[in-house]
Amino acid sequence: MNLSIIESFCINSCFISLFITTIYYWFKTLFVGETRYSQLGLFGYGSAFLFLTTHLIVRWFDSGHFPLSNLYESLLFLTWCSIVLHIYIEDSLKTLFLGVVTSPALLCLIAFTDLSLPKELQQSEPLIPALQSNWLVMH
Repeated sequence: MNLSIIESFCINSCFISLFITTIYYWFKTLFVGETRYSQLGLFGYGSAFLFLTTHLIVRWFDSGHFPLSNLYESLLFLTWCSIVLHIYIEDSLKTLFLGVVTSPALLCLIAFTDLSLPKELQQSEPLIPALQSNWLVMH
């Protein structure tokens, strides 16, 4: 099976998941008003987390190195870390307002990496000699 198809499916599914999550947070905040806390937004973030994690693991397997060697991979990793942080904070605070702010930002970040960056920058390439050490993962 071609790994680029899996990567494409995962990143597109992550985008769709974040898009639906953004609509949920904004709709719930603007039109429903003050209701009891619901974890449906966390479900959207959880699915985006799973798709993005799968994408990063497949990319790591395909390239043979931790996926932090170019702008595309760094932005995906930043998005992944932000999703993890959001899930932790929202689960702790039980507030929907955080999702109103972070979901559009993460959606724009995924949209930029997937739709705006040229395909040449999205391709996985061998590491440059300066990054060919065990310090890449630790850094």
